[in-house]
Amino acid sequence: RKSQVAMQNHAAKMAKIKPKIEKLQEKYGADRQKIAAEQMKLMKQEGVSMVPLGGCLPMFLQIPVFFGLFSAIRFDIDLRHASFLWCNDLSMPDTVIRLAEPFAMKCCIPIPAIQGLNVLPLLMIAAMFLHQLGMPKSPDPQMASQQKMMMFMPLMFGVMMYGYAAGLSLYWLSSSLFGIFEQRVIKKLFPITTAT
Repeated sequence: RKSQVAMQNHAAKMAKIKPKIEKLQEKYGADRQKIAAEQMKLMKQEGVSMVPLGGCLPMFLQIPVFFGLFSAIRFDIDLRHASFLWCNDLSMPDTVIRLAEPFAMKCCIPIPAIQGLNVLPLLMIAAMFLHQLGMPKSPDPQMASQQKMMMFMPLMFGVMMYGYAAGLSLYWLSSSLFGIFEQRVIKKLFPITTAT
């Protein structure tokens, strides 16, 4: 995917100019405006984009696809009673062990009661988390803090998908596993080297 390659190239360019950015931070100290202005000038000179839209735009384009899949899987007749491995029905949660008494959490947001152990959403959380860990780290403190916040996304999606159709969790799991494989290939083809 072009977005993964663009993100890897951006991370490589940022790693290359990181020592120069650190020198600017030492030189201008607490004057954040001067640091930002000089950093923008440096990035322009080095040909580094401030915001690599190639990395963000495809993620935003996936949102309508996600909602389309969400609706399609909910109402698709063909998925009813369609099985895959241990899932007897991809239009229902993949409950492996049913709880004797449903577990409900009382919270400010409505979370449905947990009826049993659903494996696919848990595997999806793990795969999405590993995918997030493989993303190139940004030397920019603001971007790094955003990346740390994004680490909670797998958990949020897992809570959303826990009681939903196994077909969507299966799609998200396979997409994350493919993304992990893709990251490894891209990192081998476009390694990030730091300047000394």
